[in-house]
Amino acid sequence: MAFNPERLSLVVEPIGGVGLRWFNYQTDESEDDLIAADYLPNAEKYGLRAYDLIFVSPASGTEEPYILTVDTIDADGNATLVNSARFGSDTLSYRDKAAVGRIRVPANADNILVSAYDATVNPSVGRANYRAASDADYAATPALLRLTDASGRKFIINEKRLSPDMAGGDPTGVTGSAAAINAVIDYLRTEIAATGRSYGRYVIDLSGGIYKVESPINATNITSWNLVITNGVLVGTCTGKAVLDLVGSRGYTISNLLIYGDETNMPSIGIYSARHNLGAQACDNNCFDNVSVVGHYSIAADYCYGQESTRRIHCRYYNQNYQGRVGIYTGYVASPPTSDFQTVKTGSVSFGNNSYVNCDWRFLPSSNIAFITQVDKGNPTVIHVTSHPFSNGNAVVFHQFSSLTEFNSQAATISNATATSFEVNIDSTAFTGSGSGITGRVIRSMTQAPILFGRGNQHRFTNCYLASYASSAIEIDFSDGFVQENNTFDFMIEGACPGSHYKFKLAGGARKMRDVKFIGGGTQARLGLFSFDGATGSLALEGADIAIASHQILSTLPLCANPSQLSIMGDILYPNRAGIQASSMASFKGFQKAIDDGLTYYSEGDVDYTPTVTDAIGGAATTATITGNWIKGPDKTRHVSIRAVMTDIGTLVGRFRFTLPANASSDSRYFAYWTGENLTTGVPIYGWVQNGTGYVTVYSAAGGAPCVSGQNIQIAGEYETV
Repeated sequence: MAFNPERLSLVVEPIGGVGLRWFNYQTDESEDDLIAADYLPNAEKYGLRAYDLIFVSPASGTEEPYILTVDTIDADGNATLVNSARFGSDTLSYRDKAAVGRIRVPANADNILVSAYDATVNPSVGRANYRAASDADYAATPALLRLTDASGRKFIINEKRLSPDMAGGDPTGVTGSAAAINAVIDYLRTEIAATGRSYGRYVIDLSGGIYKVESPINATNITSWNLVITNGVLVGTCTGKAVLDLVGSRGYTISNLLIYGDETNMPSIGIYSARHNLGAQACDNNCFDNVSVVGHYSIAADYCYGQESTRRIHCRYYNQNYQGRVGIYTGYVASPPTSDFQTVKTGSVSFGNNSYVNCDWRFLPSSNIAFITQVDKGNPTVIHVTSHPFSNGNAVVFHQFSSLTEFNSQAATISNATATSFEVNIDSTAFTGSGSGITGRVIRSMTQAPILFGRGNQHRFTNCYLASYASSAIEIDFSDGFVQENNTFDFMIEGACPGSHYKFKLAGGARKMRDVKFIGGGTQARLGLFSFDGATGSLALEGADIAIASHQILSTLPLCANPSQLSIMGDILYPNRAGIQASSMASFKGFQKAIDDGLTYYSEGDVDYTPTVTDAIGGAATTATITGNWIKGPDKTRHVSIRAVMTDIGTLVGRFRFTLPANASSDSRYFAYWTGENLTTGVPIYGWVQNGTGYVTVYSAAGGAPCVSGQNIQIAGEYETV
């Protein structure tokens, strides 16, 4: 026989490069001829080794394929072959040619990853996929299946890899497969409980199949530090139920999985992770890697209650139902969603040490959207569209207007709807631009913020994205008064938010967050970055780092819609100085930097003071209302602003002198110029602080006094104190 290594190709290479391997070899030699040959010369040189499996496929296609096994390799590297019977036909069964290289195995086959070793020599020589010869053999020792060949070599289970089609599941998604999937999970749950092998590696491999889930998948109450569910699609048609119920389970990894919620038979939740009430069973140490939960969900695509030490990496959560949320992540739920399999714990629980890396949450409007063709400006405004799904009374938001951009992120209510038009309660009379030939979108508003977060410690949302078409994008819940600590919210927030990016649910109480970061950007918030759920209650952000660099819509909006309810101890980077509103907060201590002026100030709170005014010879105003405010800047600097209503300037002549909150330094490098204007005439005014003095001298750009009786002026600048 002539051994031709060019015809030899590796089919399966186990992880790490060791183990039992499949090779493909093309030849028209018969099985008997190959076995009868003395050896395969130089086999070792071409990568063959003992116990490798060779699938022989006839080159001409006239012979049946068969399997040979490398028996030995001599000192010169030459191999001898035996047929597969050396393993005993009653012990192992090999798959046919059509199955080689495929992950899926035939129905009723137990696809088990085993390790092979020699009882005397005992070095591990590898791993490969095998299945038991018969159901009876498998049932006899399901927990610790051991396979032995004729020479006493044993094969012990290294990994159990099961697929729903082994239990009769339909991988085409035509018929329901919930019972088959649950049967596979029940087998693993039973084995783990019977053997205590919670550390064993179990893989439920959907093998690229699409499985219809007509009732919830019961993956609850499992502690398995190596359970993996992977590689396929679950189509949820379980109306009002969770598609994948993981209540009380720990240690699993969900990867490369897509869950779709059917619109007609809408599930409540895509993935439900929560603690159950049996000994307050935790649901920690889990991983979601490249998981997509899309479609329609009445409660949320992803619901996480009290889960800890869990990581979500590059996951996507999209809900197309405007009445649900996209994600819920909380440690407090008074009445959590029910599970068909476990009693979920209620109230406040520990919820910490979770990370969300490069994840994506979106409300997808799908059928809840209309495209604008024309706008008739007025009060109310008439919107013309090609078609629309809306009814009178529906709440909508506007997005991506090419003209009349004042509409963007506005909220409105539909009225007087026809097939191709409707009215909205917006007065667009003074909006800029024409309503003809306009493009834009009208989108049904979500009834709740897409993401709810509450009672969490040490959570990291890193490089995340959120598309929101609700009043606010993220709601942070303080209903139970818990002090939330060490959390990072790093989001790019887009879409259309008539409210704020972050809405705090204070429930009327005094709430706190410590060591909190709000990072990122965003374009679609009309009230500002922060808002609150009502006029009562307060929030203290202690050790805060707020860094919002958007130059878009936030460049003209306040940091907080209700600054009097907010206290901050920390640092702020924000697009506009006026929007920081430190003087309007309950308190502020820290650095503030605005992108629009590029200046950084340290402030222990904006401080009001009352300046007085004289001129160079001691003249005074008869009637004047003067207000001042200062912010402490770096080192000894102070930024001061003065506003004066000069009803009667009295005996004031020439340049005016307004007192400062503290004397200026005698350092000659500080001879600072100030700027302002006469608010009545619009003429600029200027000033300077002379070294060592306690006043700023102010004069008009036109020369002489900055104003006359009945005029108002303002001026601002900075100087260094003693």
